[in-house]
Amino acid sequence: MTGGRRVDPYLIEKIETTRGEIIYERPEYDPARVYDRANAETMTAMMAEVIRSGTGKAASIEGWPIAGKTGTSQSSRDAWFIGYSSQLLGGIWTGNDDDTPMNEVTGGGLPARLWSDMMTIAHEGRSPSLLRGADQLIQLTPEQQARVGYYRDLGMAFAGLAGTGNQ
Repeated sequence: MTGGRRVDPYLIEKIETTRGEIIYERPEYDPARVYDRANAETMTAMMAEVIRSGTGKAASIEGWPIAGKTGTSQSSRDAWFIGYSSQLLGGIWTGNDDDTPMNEVTGGGLPARLWSDMMTIAHEGRSPSLLRGADQLIQLTPEQQARVGYYRDLGMAFAGLAGTGNQ
């Protein structure tokens, strides 16, 4: 999105009267570099893959390259999706105020769908543009993908055994 430059969050960009008089406008600023551009593009490539083929598929926006990250805390107490296009960045958090678990809510489910709905509206009237780094990752062959899946599943099986005390 910014190639490694800082993004300061804001809620209000401009306030106008009914006559079109601007009474407030967010000032422009030169954001500081906080991350190397090449590393930022590699991170975008990884997070774009989350949308293309990972847990964030529900966050996609028709016609827009998107990158993002899902998240779910232990016992599903919190779930979130944070994502961005070349023009906008936003996040959705879901959870109960009393810290009780939600009913099987994960970051790739409800938060990703809410994020997609919110950002679809926010992108209205904008033209899709390149998200630098989004297509940078090396694509794996089906055989390589199967091998990665095998080892991921194997690791999950061992983690399951460790969690139940059966060793």
